[in-house]
Amino acid sequence: MKKNLLFILFMFSIDFVAAQNNSDCGTQMKTSWIQELARKTANLQPQFSAPQTVNVPYQIHLIVRANGTSTITLQDLYDEIDSVNAFYINSGILFYECIAPEIIYDDLLFDFDYNTEESILLTQHYSPNVINMYFANTVTSWSGAALCGYSQYPPSDDYLVMAASCATNGSTLSHELGHYFGLFHTHGGSAFELVDGSNCATEGDLICDTPADPTLSSTVVDVMCNYTGTALDMNGMPYAPDPTNIMSYSRKVCRNYFSPEQYLVMNSVSLNERSYLFCATGVDEINAGKSFVASPNPGTDNLTLRAKQNFYNAEIKLFDSIGKEILKGTFSGSSADFNTTHLTPGVYTYEIILGNNVTRGKWIKAGN
Repeated sequence: MKKNLLFILFMFSIDFVAAQNNSDCGTQMKTSWIQELARKTANLQPQFSAPQTVNVPYQIHLIVRANGTSTITLQDLYDEIDSVNAFYINSGILFYECIAPEIIYDDLLFDFDYNTEESILLTQHYSPNVINMYFANTVTSWSGAALCGYSQYPPSDDYLVMAASCATNGSTLSHELGHYFGLFHTHGGSAFELVDGSNCATEGDLICDTPADPTLSSTVVDVMCNYTGTALDMNGMPYAPDPTNIMSYSRKVCRNYFSPEQYLVMNSVSLNERSYLFCATGVDEINAGKSFVASPNPGTDNLTLRAKQNFYNAEIKLFDSIGKEILKGTFSGSSADFNTTHLTPGVYTYEIILGNNVTRGKWIKAGN
């Protein structure tokens, strides 16, 4: 076992160097997490089953120029987080906004440098017990390389930093949150995991339902998301990695899949190492300044929309994550109630239509 552990430490030291030279993910390896992840994966259920639902609060910190201009908008980020929730639903994790977004007007932080500016974010722009999502124009690593983003393995402060060019590409935000909830890259930093899976519990990403990965890139994954490389493992067997796995270095447009065991690891971390996450303010209080309030949010068996005044004849529509209308109703005075028992857990959008005016909001259906 000691020999295996030393081998793993060596393997992930390579991963650390690779991250420094890769203009993609800058999440730094935490060697203390290696043994913890190995312990978790050794005790995973052999078959995937529906995990316990955990509602995870976050706050957006959007860094813009001092004059207020930016390359991304809050709506861009909300749309991306909707995509993240679609990926994470099978882990039982639902992300919801706990604290209103912070807009940081700062020309220095706009192009973020890890070495000189991370401490500014964590001391001046940090909310405890929620995931702080920082979005800058560009992100520069400790080594001076350009990054898409980075986060932290548990235990750690609760944050991630993203570059605007990668923040809304459909997979990088989910990738960095994967690290935050304990997942390694599928390549694990080296070519030591064998294709036959015989050492999957001690090499690679320590997860056995993800195939051995020789470290993917756009040079070995074509535009149709097929692996085109010819690398062989230490036994001379050709690799057959999964270019769709979100925790890989595949083309970002190809990444749309977490494996069942990856889901179980993230759920376990959310229930244990990250169990302290808590929305002290409360979603309804956050929405109190709006014309309409959705409650409870997150909810399970019912949804109530309340208005600050009577809105007789106002039409209400509820849409699922792909935009399909699933419920419809009208206000009765200043409120409207919907039975949502039959709906699957996920993120929904509601519209309140009164004449030519349309108000939109989001509601989260948690697991029962």
